[in-house]
Amino acid sequence: MRKNSNGFTLIELLVVIFIIAIVAAGVLYALSPARRIGESNDVRRKTELVAIAKAVELYTADHGKAPTELTYAGIVAGSKYVLCSSAGTLTCAGQTLACRVVDDTDFIGVYLPSLPIDPSKSATTDTGYYISRSNNNTLVLGSCTSYSSTAVQVAAQVNLPTFAVSCGDGTIGGSEVCDYIGTACPNNASYRYSGYAYDGSTCISSTYACDTTCAACINQASCTGTCGAGGIYSAGYCYYLATNDTSTCNDVCTNNNSTCTDGSWNDNATCTMATNLGATCNTCTSNASARAPAYDSANNVCYYRSSGNGACTQTFDLSDYRRICGCNS
Repeated sequence: MRKNSNGFTLIELLVVIFIIAIVAAGVLYALSPARRIGESNDVRRKTELVAIAKAVELYTADHGKAPTELTYAGIVAGSKYVLCSSAGTLTCAGQTLACRVVDDTDFIGVYLPSLPIDPSKSATTDTGYYISRSNNNTLVLGSCTSYSSTAVQVAAQVNLPTFAVSCGDGTIGGSEVCDYIGTACPNNASYRYSGYAYDGSTCISSTYACDTTCAACINQASCTGTCGAGGIYSAGYCYYLATNDTSTCNDVCTNNNSTCTDGSWNDNATCTMATNLGATCNTCTSNASARAPAYDSANNVCYYRSSGNGACTQTFDLSDYRRICGCNS
């Protein structure tokens, strides 16, 4: 019996199918620009993170320590702090934290030409790259975004300081329930208040901030303070016109449930209070305000009109003017 030589063996068929599958996969990949771009972006991310890590390592070798903005004690293990060029809060992988401002000219422009920006971002105000702490207390750099399911991270050969936090450093830690970034309360320099103090489970509103120990939240009203009837709030203090020229500021402040900032009138030649109130008291040109300033050059004191309005002269009747007192609100 003759053997049929015109057919394909099973092995030959499997080889053909395998080759066709490889060619098809190649064609599909070539026809998927989104995938090629995504993978290319991940390569760029890894390259730029390596560049940052190497720059930090070289800086550390030359200076004996790493750049402060990249290696501070408050970095929490696992938390992602976005690198930025100006202060603010930024979101990375679901975490909203204070970003780390990198603007040291000894580092940027010397060890790193410029602050790299993730392909998905457009400005250094949010680079899309973050720093974090490893479980071994070393510096970790990563990208907030990646095309693949695998995170893009790079470990720098730099040790971080022992973890520690303090009230007002922008890091939630220890017994703190909130923290703050930005300008302190005008009511008291030790109070914490910012448009976005902390957006965690406790302080979710922009009207809340931290107390002096970062152990509790306070609202904006408690932070900025209010003044009694007739008081003018400015730069953390309430200002009142004295009832008469013989009153003491202690009396005035006590009557308004506050404490005098000074045993004197607080209205000497420096005109500090008048400046805080936005007035100039070495001239007498204001005639529209009920508190138009008047300056007594002979006694080096400032006065404000207690009622009414009208122009004043260097010679004025003290019965129309009262000295002003500054009180703790």
